Amino acid sequence: MAQKPKNDEGFSVLEAMIAIAILATGFLPLLALQTEFFASVEKLEQMDLRIQAYNDAVKIVRVENFDLTKTGSQISNDYELVWTAEPVIKDKYVRTQSGMPGRFTATLYDVNFQVNYNNGLDENIQIRGLGWTETRDFLDMFR
Repeated sequence: MAQKPKNDEGFSVLEAMIAIAILATGFLPLLALQTEFFASVEKLEQMDLRIQAYNDAVKIVRVENFDLTKTGSQISNDYELVWTAEPVIKDKYVRTQSGMPGRFTATLYDVNFQVNYNNGLDENIQIRGLGWTETRDFLDMFR
């Protein structure tokens, strides 16, 4: 009687299941790292948006004359800035380099910014800014 040859090629189902279980156990920490990575990216994007809003608020404070514009708003792609200016110190004469009263008065303002993000979050920013008023004509200084 001829013996039937053994077929030792390939894997058994049990060996394949054990290999899959070992691989799955090895990949679980990678899945946790990927979840943490996505959360970190989302936080960084939100921080970048906040920095943009702060920079826009500073630009407004540098440019606006709050004696003329006490309220206003600016709309961006990702947020809206709404501001109101309240005087802190009223009308002080700006002095020239020689100490003489100049032709402007300046007022110090607390400028409150309400930042309304498109994702539903809101934030308040407070920055001090200046308002100025011309009290005499430039040529009056030389008369």
